[in-house]
Amino acid sequence: MNPQDITFSFGVYDSDGDRLEGGIFLHCGIASVKIGSMQDLSNLIGKLTDIQKEIKENYPDQNYF
Repeated sequence: MNPQDITFSFGVYDSDGDRLEGGIFLHCGIASVKIGSMQDLSNLIGKLTDIQKEIKENYPDQNYF
């Protein structure tokens, strides 16, 4: 997965253009993740930052591919 390939959208729509579900959606390939609000997006970014820090601290000798 290339993080540069992540896109976003607001809501899910049917073929007629009618909104089926609201929210912020992050898309990468065929996967989509629903983020309910800007606060939730901020929380997700914070969590990913925490995960990155934990990996660097606890697994310094790992080959990160």
